[in-house]
Amino acid sequence: TIWTKKPIDCVIDGLNIAYRTSTGFNWIKQQLTEDVSRTYRVPKVENQSHTLINTIIRGNMLQQFKKILVVGKAHMLKWPGLMDFFRKNNIRFYSSFNNSKDDLFQLYASTLSPKTVLVTNDFLRDHLATLDESARTQLERWIDTHQAWICQKTLKPIWPTPYEKIASVDRERNCFHLPVIDFDQLETVGVTDPPPHLNSKALTWLCCRTANKVSE
Repeated sequence: TIWTKKPIDCVIDGLNIAYRTSTGFNWIKQQLTEDVSRTYRVPKVENQSHTLINTIIRGNMLQQFKKILVVGKAHMLKWPGLMDFFRKNNIRFYSSFNNSKDDLFQLYASTLSPKTVLVTNDFLRDHLATLDESARTQLERWIDTHQAWICQKTLKPIWPTPYEKIASVDRERNCFHLPVIDFDQLETVGVTDPPPHLNSKALTWLCCRTANKVSE
């Protein structure tokens, strides 16, 4: 009910942003069976909290958006300083169960208004894979103009362009424009960089027009 009364200006994937852009890790050992265990690293809780707060501040989101919703998991309620920051800045927080899929809540809240921006570094591949071709194309076009990506080094957002990166016709100039991925530049794009449609290193435009006739 917190997002159905008025459209949300900005929806933030809290856990994704805090986890994907954090530095400083703890090593966690998980005992799977009596003889089998695995060790993996996770960001320190205090680092995740600071990362999420700094992302909102450095991105000027408090000045840019009147109504911000952060979607996360229940264990984030215990992160140091996070809930105090949300209360002081009138940021709504929706917590789902720790074992739930919070992506669905984010997509739902983000699509209630055509002007809502979704801040996440998630490629949303799992959701795209479950859709048929028509629905997948619609979601890809929505992502292209509504998803903001957070730079891992600066914690500043790369905002989406308000226009779709699809082939378009310019009738006044008698030409058409094609968005093109420069595959020669894809090698310079790291795994933590934004996807090609938000990455200026990989995305370019090809503008074509009818050649002028040569007078005899």
